[in-house]
Amino acid sequence: MNSSIVRVINANNTYEDKQMTDKEIVEELLNGASLRTFMMPDSSIPSNYPEHIETYDLPHIIINGENFWGKSETAHLTSQLRASAFCYTNIDNI
Repeated sequence: MNSSIVRVINANNTYEDKQMTDKEIVEELLNGASLRTFMMPDSSIPSNYPEHIETYDLPHIIINGENFWGKSETAHLTSQLRASAFCYTNIDNI
């Protein structure tokens, strides 16, 4: 059974980081929790500095058993050539 460190934001805007299994995450999503990524830069890659944290809201969620996929809005990042979206899954590291 996979697990992840999840930042849980409470109603009073305080938060706690806790270890949750995929099953627990899916239960929270089914109960109305939102899903977003928090990406921390890899300190071994010099171009990642100055350090920053990126976060993307993933409002489009598909759940199948304990597996889930989340996708950002399609027009999250646009350029003259195309629109981009970001996706996340708990199935495996990608």
